[in-house]
Amino acid sequence: MMLLLRKKKMCGFTLLEMVIVLIIITIIYTFAAPSLSRYNMRKKLLYEADKMSDVIELVKSHSVTQRQSYKLVIDASNKEYYYMLSTETGKQYHRDKVYHCDPSIAIQGAPAEIGFGVTGSVTLPTGTTDPTITLRGSQSHVKTIVVNRRTGKVSIT
Repeated sequence: MMLLLRKKKMCGFTLLEMVIVLIIITIIYTFAAPSLSRYNMRKKLLYEADKMSDVIELVKSHSVTQRQSYKLVIDASNKEYYYMLSTETGKQYHRDKVYHCDPSIAIQGAPAEIGFGVTGSVTLPTGTTDPTITLRGSQSHVKTIVVNRRTGKVSIT
């Protein structure tokens, strides 16, 4: 008879407890979302700057190891860049690989071409300063890539 009078013990959460937890999570996310968005943009920008820097180093390396002049062609309007063999006669060679920039990032202030001689030095028209490429994301995030004209060294700021 005692067994029948005992109530079963219930386990779990009530609906009210679940709603309160969801409200707390929503409030926290409301404050955290803008920070996460800025963080993601900074990460995208840094990734694109590193990728472009690596491609510039690759073009310079190709010029030195293959003892031929190569050039990096930057198409800012299409947000892409590629490298190709540079010739005196203007004959077009096949571009090796096209690199695309993230659609949310703009390429600004970049020269149309950056050439590299067989010693790894940058070849530009006389009177031109060190090539500077600015990558601009939303919310005023900016990364600048500068290629040293004499040494071909690439720096990101």
